[in-house]
Amino acid sequence: MGPKPLQFAAGLAGGCELMGAAIGTLLSEHVGWVDVAAGAKNAFTSFCRSQMWGSLLENFPDLTA
Repeated sequence: MGPKPLQFAAGLAGGCELMGAAIGTLLSEHVGWVDVAAGAKNAFTSFCRSQMWGSLLENFPDLTA
């Protein structure tokens, strides 16, 4: 079993913009970091994210901590 998905800023006006700004700021401070995100209408039940864990573990194991 891989890490569980997290949902941020759900139900918050401007939540997407808030998280985009936070991620942008974090990445500008840590230039070697990468953001991996997925989004879709009702994302937690629309598609299975577990398919990405194998590739992440194989290619970027430090990102899965």
